[in-house]
Amino acid sequence: RASPTPSLTLRPAPSHESRAMRPASITAARLALFRQQHHGAAATAAGRIGVFDTIKMGFGIDILAARRASTTCTLTMGAPPPKVTQLVGGQTFRGMVQFPWDQRSDAGFLVKTVLKESSIPGGGLGRFAAEPVKKGSVVRMDKVQSVTQFRAENPPGLTAPSGGIAVELRSAEDIDAWCQHFSVLGVDAHEVELKTSMFIGCVPRQRVDRGEALTYIFAHSFHQNHLLERENTRGKVRDGHMIVEAIVDIEAGEELFIDYTDFDIPPFVKEWCAQREGLSDVQSFAETLRPEPDMLGKCCVASPWLDGAG
Repeated sequence: RASPTPSLTLRPAPSHESRAMRPASITAARLALFRQQHHGAAATAAGRIGVFDTIKMGFGIDILAARRASTTCTLTMGAPPPKVTQLVGGQTFRGMVQFPWDQRSDAGFLVKTVLKESSIPGGGLGRFAAEPVKKGSVVRMDKVQSVTQFRAENPPGLTAPSGGIAVELRSAEDIDAWCQHFSVLGVDAHEVELKTSMFIGCVPRQRVDRGEALTYIFAHSFHQNHLLERENTRGKVRDGHMIVEAIVDIEAGEELFIDYTDFDIPPFVKEWCAQREGLSDVQSFAETLRPEPDMLGKCCVASPWLDGAG
């Protein structure tokens, strides 16, 4: 017989205050201001997926049936956050809402790397080479996949479990579909849109073998900072794969940098961001910055992404 539907109330969890910033340069100070204006307080994964104020009865209920018949949300008394369960390829996949930018994996990397505090003051996390990398070596390689295929293979709220995917965005509708995929179970939709705008990249057509640019977002984020004077990696596309390669020799322990101003972000992304409060694509933001020499005499610009995202 049918189980009674539990009475529940959903609300976003309070976000956690970002750690105190001590700008070491004008650039870092402007970064702090950007975060205050566009991000508000940084939130942990738990803060983004929401909590249950009241759960009177604990039952398995199908709250996503309209989107995926095999997806259920199991609620248990006093046990936030909710979990998503679905059969994928004949196997049960279960977990909390998983955002690409929260993944700290090595998915797609062909060289050893490590995530730690960026060498740029105020830059959050950075991706560092854990071994020497020769010029021309492939640092990371991800299979290019459409948004439609990505959503077909992964339950709502979950990114690809093994990573290794660069999701292609060909229109504003694709960006909307990507955001809708993660805006479930009480997640703040604007937060998803904000983070998405920060992680969209583009490979210019001259470095794509099909002759047209690739606009993409990684299923497991790279967490790579922008540095004008010491770019040491660059993207290209070959045989359906998004490839990040070393453009100079990179020493073990050296941070991996990319030039956001080289992204050639297409108009549909810029327009999509402009239509939403507080959003900006990373290329436009980077172009507003002017390098400030830091204490080591290097020219650097910190990433506009959130603390921990790099």
